[in-house]
Amino acid sequence: MIGIELGQPALVMRRADPLPLLIDVIGNRYERGWEIASSLDGLGGLSFARSGAGTAFTAAGAVIPFATGVARITDRGLLLEPAATNLLRHSTALLNPVWLADAGATASASPDPDPSGGMGAVRLTLNGGLKQWYQLVSGGAGPYVLSAFVRAVSGTTNVRLNETHTTGYTPSANLALNTQWQRLVFPVTVTGTLVTVSFMTASGGVTAPVDAWGVQLEAGSLLSSPMITASSSVTRGADVANVLVPAGASVYEATYGVADTVVTGAVTPGTTFDLVGGRPWVGVNNELKRLVMR
Repeated sequence: MIGIELGQPALVMRRADPLPLLIDVIGNRYERGWEIASSLDGLGGLSFARSGAGTAFTAAGAVIPFATGVARITDRGLLLEPAATNLLRHSTALLNPVWLADAGATASASPDPDPSGGMGAVRLTLNGGLKQWYQLVSGGAGPYVLSAFVRAVSGTTNVRLNETHTTGYTPSANLALNTQWQRLVFPVTVTGTLVTVSFMTASGGVTAPVDAWGVQLEAGSLLSSPMITASSSVTRGADVANVLVPAGASVYEATYGVADTVVTGAVTPGTTFDLVGGRPWVGVNNELKRLVMR
């Protein structure tokens, strides 16, 4: 608009009317009307909680730790998950005595960084037959997801993940590796009583040395973000996040996931909008990038 300043006409720029709500995780913008916050937890009308520490991935695949109650924001977005449990012990310390070896299988500390940037990876040599590096577990029949971060020390190779139960064993197919860290995932339905989970040589009995870290066993069919364990299993509580729908808002638009999927819906001012329950942006690879209400 045109105004008078020191007796001379002055052009005053006015900010456009703001959105009722803007949560732009990637752009680091958190706004509620005229209110501007420097972080997600500073935004008025929003609450967040989670019992237990957690982790999240960066776009480059690194694993980043987060303390209890801290929202897991990386350059992939905001990770929101239901509660989950890693049933294994010493998930990143594969030289701990809870991990056992068949004769001929050996392990030593890897000289190369693990996916978290630390030096906790273990170098496994699984020579011949069905040689395994394994942990004793106890679980009933039903679905499980076994996962681990693994890489070939050089070139390419194959490895298998495996579970044994009271009446036999179920190995995965050969899982191809190169020298980049990969998270191998093996969904399996156990019959009888679960006895062990392990790394196993590839079909044909040939597996070149590999580095391994971050092994996880979860009951059910959902793969969760890595949960680091020590002497006992670890449960990460559910992320609980809500925001009060601001005045003037009637619809929301959310962008999430690696494909930048967009979903919309109706909202009612003054009600609580659950950011987790029933939302498609929950879980690894579905990170919330942007939420707008207008």
